Amino acid sequence: MKIVDIGSLTQAAELLHIAQPALSQQVATLEGELEKQLLVRSRRGVTPTEAGKILYSHAQAILYQCEQAKSAVNGVRQSVNV
Repeated sequence: MKIVDIGSLTQAAELLHIAQPALSQQVATLEGELEKQLLVRSRRGVTPTEAGKILYSHAQAILYQCEQAKSAVNGVRQSVNV
């Protein structure tokens, strides 16, 4: 998601503290699994394809749901059985 947010593989890799080639390989692997190009690469950076936009939207929803689940679990009082 950081790649799309920032618009740059290099800057996203720096922010995520991973090597840019490793991040590019992860994207390529995901594109291979989905059999869809997710990003358009140019000298100006990267932009999502239509498939990339759809995946990005779903990823945002998943992350939001994970945060909601985490908050719900953290809100439960823990009872101690002795």
